[in-house]
Amino acid sequence: MNRPASCHRRACAHVTAAARDPERAARAVAGRERVEVQPLDLLDPRSLGAFTTRWLAAGRPLHVLVNNAAAPCKPTTRGT
Repeated sequence: MNRPASCHRRACAHVTAAARDPERAARAVAGRERVEVQPLDLLDPRSLGAFTTRWLAAGRPLHVLVNNAAAPCKPTTRGT
């Protein structure tokens, strides 16, 4: 789990780890209290809608949003 999420968890916050690969994320946070994993693929509008629906249905407030994603980039090529 990344450092900001660990800090929030230690501050007694409930942490939702949104992940494209929820099984992998669940393994990464296994055994940590107040941490749940939710599937979310930012490239899939249906996934965004489903995540939003689940979040709103839970009725929990959102106090802090930590964005931590790598931007895909083209591999560098060298001319010959």
